[in-house]
Amino acid sequence: MSSHLPNHRFIDRLYHGNVEQCLFILKISTNAVFYLLKRKKHLREKKLPYNTNSLNFGEYYPKSPVREDIIF
Repeated sequence: MSSHLPNHRFIDRLYHGNVEQCLFILKISTNAVFYLLKRKKHLREKKLPYNTNSLNFGEYYPKSPVREDIIF
């Protein structure tokens, strides 16, 4: 790593100077964030019926009535 970077020692300690590994981890995490955002948008647009099989069924449809008969 070049010494003009202020945090080059930190990067060297994390990735041992392996730029490819650093870029790979960055790419994976970026893809994961975009996938989650796309999926959340997709679920909002579909207007699916109240899904009680999902653990977070109230997250996407906060205006839906809360079912009293669901046992957690």
